[in-house]
Amino acid sequence: MKPILGIMAVALVLTGCNQNEPPGQPVKEFRVVAPSAVTTIRQNSSQSIDLSLERDPSFQQIVSLKAEALKGLSVSFRPPVVKPADDPRISLEITADPYAPLGEHSITVIGTPDSGAKTSVPVRVKVMPSR
Repeated sequence: MKPILGIMAVALVLTGCNQNEPPGQPVKEFRVVAPSAVTTIRQNSSQSIDLSLERDPSFQQIVSLKAEALKGLSVSFRPPVVKPADDPRISLEITADPYAPLGEHSITVIGTPDSGAKTSVPVRVKVMPSR
């Protein structure tokens, strides 16, 4: 009889551990929005792409931006960090060096909040030969 009581006590403790978050609380989220169309860029030139940061009304964290790009493509953000009161528009500047590989490629834009899960979005670019 004692082993059954021990199992019941453990079961009660485990179910009580799930009470950390009050029911009905909104999820605090954000996302980075990028154009779905492919952006064309020529070797040895630069191109700006407009992105935006969409926030759930309750999401009040600073979001840092970074990108993962193919060798031959360099990227920078204006601004690189978006605060809750900032304009949600972001400019992504892409520069293709003279030897950037030709063809269609994907740049991954990553938004990382102060705490919580980061999010990412692909930005498609097509590198053309310089004129």
